[in-house]
Amino acid sequence: MLVSKLRHQIEIFACVEHQNDYGEIVNTWESIGVFWAEVRSVPGEEFRENVFTFSKVPYRIVIRYREGLNAMMKIRNLTDGQLFDVEAMRDPDGKREILELQCLWREDQQNPF
Repeated sequence: MLVSKLRHQIEIFACVEHQNDYGEIVNTWESIGVFWAEVRSVPGEEFRENVFTFSKVPYRIVIRYREGLNAMMKIRNLTDGQLFDVEAMRDPDGKREILELQCLWREDQQNPF
């Protein structure tokens, strides 16, 4: 892996359950950390919802291998502020050197933080 390709900083968030003052379970997003990554877009598509048309752009994000990540996390690109939903992750060569995260950026996505 060429370290020079990891030129974007990303922040990874995990959904954590907390109990509020009223005893209710509330989901919040907590930062796992900031990492260097390679962020590249893949050809996207559009979808219709009611009368609106939105863009969905798949991204491929490559980071150094790290334990404890899953496909239920969100990523914020600190370079330009984009938010991504992680759809899948894989170790392409099985050597535990890099992780390839298949993510999706949606035009209608709201900021959950």
